[in-house]
Amino acid sequence: MSIPTVAGLSAAAADRAAANVGVTILDEQAKREVRRAILAGVAIPGYQVPFGSREMPVARGWGSGGLQATLSIAGAEDTVKVIDQGDEEGVNAVNLRRLILGSLRCRASADTRESTLIQSRHRIPEDSLSGDQIVVLQVPVSEPLRDVVKSIREANRMHAEADYSRMWVSMYEDLVTSGVINKSSGYPVVVNHRHVMALSPIPRWDVPRLNDAKNLAVLSHGRDKKIYCVLPHTPVEPVAFDDVPFEVEHTEGETCVLCGSADTYLVPTADGRHQCSDTEWCSRVRAGDVDPEEHLAVAPRRYYPDPERRVGAIAEPWLTDSALLTTSGSEGHEPRTATGGAVEPQGRVPGQDLPGPPGLLGGDGGRGREFRRRSG
Repeated sequence: MSIPTVAGLSAAAADRAAANVGVTILDEQAKREVRRAILAGVAIPGYQVPFGSREMPVARGWGSGGLQATLSIAGAEDTVKVIDQGDEEGVNAVNLRRLILGSLRCRASADTRESTLIQSRHRIPEDSLSGDQIVVLQVPVSEPLRDVVKSIREANRMHAEADYSRMWVSMYEDLVTSGVINKSSGYPVVVNHRHVMALSPIPRWDVPRLNDAKNLAVLSHGRDKKIYCVLPHTPVEPVAFDDVPFEVEHTEGETCVLCGSADTYLVPTADGRHQCSDTEWCSRVRAGDVDPEEHLAVAPRRYYPDPERRVGAIAEPWLTDSALLTTSGSEGHEPRTATGGAVEPQGRVPGQDLPGPPGLLGGDGGRGREFRRRSG
């Protein structure tokens, strides 16, 4: 058996480049396994499908799962766009793009409209996506219940039984302590009225973009060896209480310091101002190469923060004033108003149990009933 030399490997690489054959990063058997996992994820939107994640030339946690998904479903005829938090020139984006182009011998483009596959870390492009495009999201945490349960076996049981009571309790604690739900990036969503799914840590701004989207979204976590998908035109709803609105990141009056946009996801700059997270969109706005009306239609304006609707904006002394909490005979402790009347949850008919969130806790024997805000 001959021992490979540097000169021999260089010559082989030159021959492959001349033949327009990419460097093999992921073997064909591994690609077939990833494609089978994606098909299973498409069949059951939001369900975490295990796959045999391979070692990649990037560290786990830096896009190894997304890289495997892209290499498995893209080909030489595709046009690939790679972004890192909306920026094509981020270190992570540049290195992943180099690996993808070297392996697939495909074309790269910074223009979202030209791309057939978009691999992204932490963002969904501001452009409206079509049914011919695929978004591959890199995922650092694939288990939405990890913050509330540490056991993988228990998390699997809770998913199987649609028992998400601990998540609701965690969100309720946020409301009691701060008046808002503190979860920002990676906000949990309900897919197809059944599975709770952990998003890639995209901002809340991008969450509504997944609902009834025209494009396929593939989320791949290399470290946990999990893939899950959102099929086109699939309902995706943020986990939220009926009377506590879901909110996106938006500051009234703030605009991009470069292009003047007020209906995009803005990030702070070093001097305290704001600019568009999606750098390609920002440059096109400055060049006049966008359709403002089309973008206004997809911007999540109905989820803009409304302090008047937050729990903290409503006087609820029974939450903090122990003098208003009295014992009511054999019925146990019930919140009481200043006049002595029992406080009923908003929208509740006296004597009826609180219903669980539709599609989430049905058939669980009443475990984890939805917590609704109570008003005095």
